[in-house]
Amino acid sequence: MMKKYLALMRGQQLVSSIPYPGLAEALVSGLGGFIVITLLTYVHFEVQAIGLFIVPFGASAVLAFAAPGAPFSQPRNILGGHLVAALTGVVVYMLTGSSAFWAMGLASGLAIALMVLTKTVHPPADATALLPVINQIADPMWAISPVLAGAAVIVIVALLYNNLWARTDKYPRRYPSFWW
Repeated sequence: MMKKYLALMRGQQLVSSIPYPGLAEALVSGLGGFIVITLLTYVHFEVQAIGLFIVPFGASAVLAFAAPGAPFSQPRNILGGHLVAALTGVVVYMLTGSSAFWAMGLASGLAIALMVLTKTVHPPADATALLPVINQIADPMWAISPVLAGAAVIVIVALLYNNLWARTDKYPRRYPSFWW
């Protein structure tokens, strides 16, 4: 039984069948991330609104610009995942009043479960769930501004930027793959 279990960890194939993208695709992806994070950082410095979210938003930018067709990269997932996770983190902090290790684990676990239940799984959003517990944020409106507002900026830039490249034959980037 243990041998069968350990055999599962070998994977289904030794080498990925996913082709490596070329330099142009890597540069297009990186430029998209540069644009959105620069925009969010500018907003932060002008209105002090984004701040801590640069870290989870940076991870969201990787998905939105390097894997625009992936399910986790879709608008529903970026917007819904960050919103669900932010509200979860705020509620956990309000209930526990603590940034203890178990409160962080609770915020993370509940956020993951709720994202799965709502079909809004967005891996970077789990970091969003931790921020209220770490930084003692008890205001539910925090989930709207700056969290949902910042996620909306990512989606809007991804819509505009990725679809600029949709007409190229080399690597067509259509975004989104789905809305709901």
